[in-house]
Amino acid sequence: MSEKLVMFHEEETENLMAPVALLRPGINFRQDKTPDQEMLDSIQSLGVTTPLLVRDGKDGTLRIIDGERRYWAAKKLGIKSLSIRLCKGQTDVEAIFDSLSTQTRRPFTQIELANAYSKLIELGLSSQEVSKRLGISSRTVVEAIRVVKNAVDELKKSKVPSRVKARAATLPASEQKKITSKLEKAKNTSEAMHLVRQAEKDLKKKTRGVKASDTKPVIKNFRDALDNLERRVNRDLRAEPKSIRFRVVRDVVDYFRGIGSLEDLMTGKK
Repeated sequence: MSEKLVMFHEEETENLMAPVALLRPGINFRQDKTPDQEMLDSIQSLGVTTPLLVRDGKDGTLRIIDGERRYWAAKKLGIKSLSIRLCKGQTDVEAIFDSLSTQTRRPFTQIELANAYSKLIELGLSSQEVSKRLGISSRTVVEAIRVVKNAVDELKKSKVPSRVKARAATLPASEQKKITSKLEKAKNTSEAMHLVRQAEKDLKKKTRGVKASDTKPVIKNFRDALDNLERRVNRDLRAEPKSIRFRVVRDVVDYFRGIGSLEDLMTGKK
């Protein structure tokens, strides 16, 4: 592989050679970022044949959009420069979408995709906007985020179908742990979903005897959240009627879908 270093100019978009010392990991949702031995052996004999997709960093570095495992492999093997493709003027949102659309070797896992969706929501997109850009249903986005935010580790790591996993993630953590092994043994999705529904019914029976006084703190917190929401509307609608109205409605919808927390709803943070 050539060790020649190339100066970067705004008009350059073709494949370039960049010093590894200038590269930095960017937004990456991979759970395992370590290169395996097969990749190391391939790069050792053939070099890095697929250019890394990068963008300009604010500190003069190059942030990796796609190719972080190749980057770590190159560092481990002592390679000094790598082939890259430079994306100009890219935002965090665009970098995430590019990362999702340019995966070169391994497909993303359910949890990795859900982490990406969650980050896009945090950056201000709605689940509908995310689904439209990716060509998937809004329900897929919402359910994936619910698993990341609410599922216990056992359920997250299980091979249970994503739709069943999202439904099971609405159960309390203790119930999720009890039901996960049963879901993995289910013969099909229908049987697994039946197990979740049964767990929901059993939980309702257990909570029927709960005293009204036990629910007062929850009701008070919810009322406080609604009061805070009303104050936000009264305060902010005058300044930014359209954008604030959209955010308020989205906060409420996301809360009831299980994406946003009660704290998000009360503080207005996303």
